[in-house]
Amino acid sequence: MGEWEGEGWRWIFKWIKKLFAWEEDLVGDLLVVVNQSPLRANTRDVRNVVGQRMEKDSSPSYLGRLPWRNRAPPRAQLHLWFILQGILNTKERLHRLKFAGIEDDRCALCMEEPETIDHLFFSCKISSRFWYFCCNQWNLSLCLPKHTRMCLLSWFGNPFKNFDKQLWISMFYVITWSIWDIRNKIIFQAFMPNWEFEKRRHFWRLGIWVKGWCPDFPFSPMQAMEIFGDIRGWKTPRYPSKGLVLELP
Repeated sequence: MGEWEGEGWRWIFKWIKKLFAWEEDLVGDLLVVVNQSPLRANTRDVRNVVGQRMEKDSSPSYLGRLPWRNRAPPRAQLHLWFILQGILNTKERLHRLKFAGIEDDRCALCMEEPETIDHLFFSCKISSRFWYFCCNQWNLSLCLPKHTRMCLLSWFGNPFKNFDKQLWISMFYVITWSIWDIRNKIIFQAFMPNWEFEKRRHFWRLGIWVKGWCPDFPFSPMQAMEIFGDIRGWKTPRYPSKGLVLELP
């Protein structure tokens, strides 16, 4: 099925018969999908099963019971609620409503596909790299679902406990907010993102937000950016039920 090449895994599929041209195209599509979640040596495998419960679990009442609130500033919580409700003003939505100044519906990040909510945050090749980079800091490989609610439920099916679990939940907020922030700067300020800097800025923002809901958090935003591996696993005696962050960096 494959072989290790350094720290990465290369898939090698063998078939009992010669493939037709259209079948080779399907194999190419398959490789694109499986390579979105690359295997790495000396990394723990984790399986999340969301599938059959999706219709029930994605209901508004169920999502409201998830332990996801108060781990980000109120505006970021509202922003995620807009994403889940499908009412965010993406270019596809504004173009469909014939909003002035929106000439096309192409994604502001990749400029290839219509900028729907699902595409912008989860299936865009640019934002996907952002998710994979963040998961790599946890030594996890993530097969990112392409639908908003399925991605949220999959994210909450994490193997972490205590502080790490709350940190992981906060990261979901930070990633979605950061993607939207970069996207808006590109559209309205002709911003040219330096993605290496944006990755570092992401963890700096995470450090600020965590300090909001956990005042005992001993690390500075700069340390969150530089030594994130040391922050994971930090033992805290408690963390409050209400968030304290008032501003969004």
